[in-house]
Amino acid sequence: MTSLLGGLTPAPGALVPVYSAAARPSASSTPVAGYSASHLYYRSDQERRAKQAFASPYKGSVEFRLCVMPENKTVAKLVGSVLECIKEVPAHIGHADLLETGMRAITHEWRRFAGEYPLSSADVVMRDEKWCLLIPKNPDVDIISDRFYFRTRKIIINLHLPNEIHNAVLIYREEQHESEDRALVASVEKSIASNSHEPVTAPAATVRAAPKGKGKSKSKGKGKPEGKGKGKEVEDSAIDQSVSNDDDQYYPTINSDGEQGFPLLLGASSSSSSMIQSKRPITPPRPSTKRPLPESPGSPEVSREDMMRLVKRQTYSSKSELGAFLGQVSMVVVVHPMRLMSSLDELRDLDSGDWQNLCMSSQAATLILHTDSRRQMIGAFKIASFGSVSPGIFRLAPESGHAVCAKQSYYKSTAKVGGMSLVQHVPHDFQRQSEWVFLKGKTLTMELRCLLWAHVLHSAVYGFTRRFLRENNKELPFTLPWMRFVHGALASSTGASTVPTLYLLEEVIDQSKEGAFRKYINNASAAVLDLKNPEDRHRAEFLAFCQHYQLIKTHGTLFVSDYQGGESLLTDPQIMSPPSLDSRQLFADGNIGKGFESFQNDHVCNKFCEFFELQRDFDFKTNVEGEDSDGVKSMAISVAE
Repeated sequence: MTSLLGGLTPAPGALVPVYSAAARPSASSTPVAGYSASHLYYRSDQERRAKQAFASPYKGSVEFRLCVMPENKTVAKLVGSVLECIKEVPAHIGHADLLETGMRAITHEWRRFAGEYPLSSADVVMRDEKWCLLIPKNPDVDIISDRFYFRTRKIIINLHLPNEIHNAVLIYREEQHESEDRALVASVEKSIASNSHEPVTAPAATVRAAPKGKGKSKSKGKGKPEGKGKGKEVEDSAIDQSVSNDDDQYYPTINSDGEQGFPLLLGASSSSSSMIQSKRPITPPRPSTKRPLPESPGSPEVSREDMMRLVKRQTYSSKSELGAFLGQVSMVVVVHPMRLMSSLDELRDLDSGDWQNLCMSSQAATLILHTDSRRQMIGAFKIASFGSVSPGIFRLAPESGHAVCAKQSYYKSTAKVGGMSLVQHVPHDFQRQSEWVFLKGKTLTMELRCLLWAHVLHSAVYGFTRRFLRENNKELPFTLPWMRFVHGALASSTGASTVPTLYLLEEVIDQSKEGAFRKYINNASAAVLDLKNPEDRHRAEFLAFCQHYQLIKTHGTLFVSDYQGGESLLTDPQIMSPPSLDSRQLFADGNIGKGFESFQNDHVCNKFCEFFELQRDFDFKTNVEGEDSDGVKSMAISVAE
């Protein structure tokens, strides 16, 4: 039987009239048995709707959403509540016009979320509801025209915000909130200092008023009933100010009915430790019942989608999350900060061989460390854990704050679990951390000694450059990198209730400020490592110049090696000395004899060595200071600067 109407087979014995696409059948026609009117109109409706979809006057609604794709995730996340629906969007709109329309649409919500942080169309990428990238056509038209077939479905366009911009916005918002908090604290301090009765306005704080009765207060205390006369006095329990002896700070708590309210951390100038109680006339603000305040609990600050995602995250913690939380240890330690010296004179007078002479007066502190293996760093000889110490121990480096890197030497322990060999890095005990005989030089006391010597030798270079420029009245034709070694300290925990432990504490090299960790020169050779970054190469050449001067300064006996760290902070130095100087191991086992002896062959003088006129004669027995046989000015070598 012949197939009619796009492949539909009529029922037996039925005669179906065939209509052309150009002439739409009348709706009043009597449907043939087995078919509805929609079947008869199918082809004509198909052509009509296709023409309608691509007709210029046709417009629809588009919802623009600003989204971010979290790392290691496959589901996009809405940024705050930044979304907006626009009507009357033409079907033939192009990519550029659609993007510009979306950016204008979300401007208001973006300002509410990010304040004055700038956002342009170049910062986002357009994607459809399936997260497929929308690519401009040539010519730039019909970017969403195919979606107009579905008239009952809303078109969704995702404006993809890169993660780096999203993170920068979050940091900006946090800084703005901190600025507002500081302004609030300053206004409260000013009000308290001036004993002002004017109320302090705080957009993020809610001051609750005492309930009013028709004549008397309903509170059960001994307070006086509220009257209608002027000059009402309220007990100062509404503003309780308790003073703490810790760091001279106190926490005023704003209340209305004697309940404890939220604390505001203020720096106190008063040394009083008693409760401040007084009577002052105040007028508590009347709470609004018509319209909630911007920061009140009734304000719609969280969208429904964000709330749904927030609720779905309230599950049991995973093993990895618990490991990170439980992998913290806290202990009271005795800290021995490294003594800071500026010249070899001081080092000669104080360094008698006892490591305790290299430290300042000890102090007690609380050390908190993250011992989770995923947050530790393991080197060739030491394992590093990160945490904080309170109070801060690096007084001459206040920018480091309380963050510390705690290092320990370790040994490898192998165990078989389920037929597999697992290697663990186990820190040595207290005795092995501190005694040379067990670890062949890998002790924390020797690490501190190398760090102190590196400080002195590196500082001597900057002293020489300043003196050279001043005496010769010269200007540098290039920039002189500013670099220093981290400050350090030894921390011991030897309480009766804890296992004795020894740590080497150092400043943390923050990679967000210092860049990725890199090595400039190793301890096996004085040659500069092959660094691709021109700025790193410039720093490495400066450090090679430092080695050259240090060798001259110490009469050919010492120079710093194994330069590594960030852009300005260096760590883990090694002091190199001639192997013929002493048969014992000096400056730890990284002091390789061939590394020192090959200096003259490996070192290549660079622009720093030439500009500062460093001598190239390394015969320190005959040419120490003054002028050599050729009359060329050589460096004056003396212990004191």
